[in-house]
Amino acid sequence: FAKEAGLTVVKREKSQTATKDFTAELLAMKNAGAQILIFYGHQEATAVIQRQMRQLGSPFKFLGSPSSASRDALNLAKEAAEGIWAVVDFVPGQSEENRRYAEAFKKEYNEEYDSLSIWTYDGLKILANAINKAGENRDKIRQAILATQGYKGVQGTFSFTPNGDGLSEVSIVQIEKGQPKLLKIINIGTK
Repeated sequence: FAKEAGLTVVKREKSQTATKDFTAELLAMKNAGAQILIFYGHQEATAVIQRQMRQLGSPFKFLGSPSSASRDALNLAKEAAEGIWAVVDFVPGQSEENRRYAEAFKKEYNEEYDSLSIWTYDGLKILANAINKAGENRDKIRQAILATQGYKGVQGTFSFTPNGDGLSEVSIVQIEKGQPKLLKIINIGTK
């Protein structure tokens, strides 16, 4: 979609999960004239890349996946995460459902929830609702999940498509003072 958006991909880099040094990849992107690094990966890698990018003088902007704005990644990256952008599924406190979940989680566990915990929470709630409607037949459960429309979850509103896509919005955030700040919610629609 880059070409359709008027963007030019100047360099693609791949790495292994256990990579601890991304300097060569970052320098290759810098030398190719990259203006923005779009990274999709896990918390540890995103934190390492952000720190190493800062060590190179921040030669480009950073747009990360949801893990880039997770509590673990932010704790690992510390000030290196400041100012980065991320595409996330939601922003804590973005909805009433999210605020209620945050309060209940804090009360139960005496700590703030990690954003990854809500995937399991919403998934189990949707599954439980489907089982309550359909019984224990796997095909009927699947059909009940796909028939779910307008379910207000912690992450957002779920309306499933025939292929199983449930959420159709993402949030763009920027990290400020170690926390994700909502910039924009984009409805990506479903097909």
